[in-house]
Formats: sequence, C-alpha cells, structure tokens
Amino acid sequence: MGFSSVCFGQDHATDDKLTREESVNATRERLKQRREELRLEREKPLEPKREELRLDREKRLGPKQEELRVDREKRLGPMQEELRFDREKLRPKQEELQLEIEPKRDELQRDRDKQREKKGIVSPSTTK
Repeated sequence: MGFSSVCFGQDHATDDKLTREESVNATRERLKQRREELRLEREKPLEPKREELRLDREKRLGPKQEELRVDREKRLGPMQEELRFDREKLRPKQEELQLEIEPKRDELQRDRDKQREKKGIVSPSTTK
C-alpha cells in the first residue's frame, strides 16, 4: 500500500505552519498509527484460530491439570502442615537472632563512617 500524492501535498501545505520538529513528530505519529492499523488487520483473521487452539488446549490439558493438582495436594498436604509448624517454631529464634544482629550492624556502620571521615570520604548517610 502506497501513499497518494494528495497526502504528500497536504504535508507540504502544512509545513510552513509547523516547525521541522513538529512536522517530523506528526509524521512519526501518523506512521505509528498506520503500523498499528496494519498489525490489527493482520491479526484479525488469526483471532478465531487462536480461540480455537485455546479451547482445544483447555480441553486436552484441563483434566490433567486438575489430576496433577489433586495428586500434589495428596503428596504435599501433610508436608505443608509440617513445614508451617516448623516455620512457626523458628520464628522466635529468628527474632532473637535479629535482635543480636542489629547492634552489631549499627556498630559496624559507625566504624565504617569513622574510617571514611578519616580518609575524607563523604558518608552515604550524610548525602541522603
């Protein structure tokens, strides 16, 4: 599909009113819209086939997916409960460790800031 000479004639008629940048931007926008129109035209005939393939895939895989979900629940159900119980048991220990780590982290931060001051490096905490 080509452009008619009428289209080009219109561009020249409006060029004297638009800056070069505005003209280029307008042309880009028209081309972008045209590309989108052409893409939609190409995809339109494919849409029924896509839907047909989607339905076929659901028909073939749907029962198998449900079977796999049920099997997974049977195998992992008791394990999931055990894992949840273990996480709950570990939570207090994690909180305890976090309380031990925070003062050490703060001390290391202060030491690093002191070293930077000695070297004349601006601390990231002061640049925020």
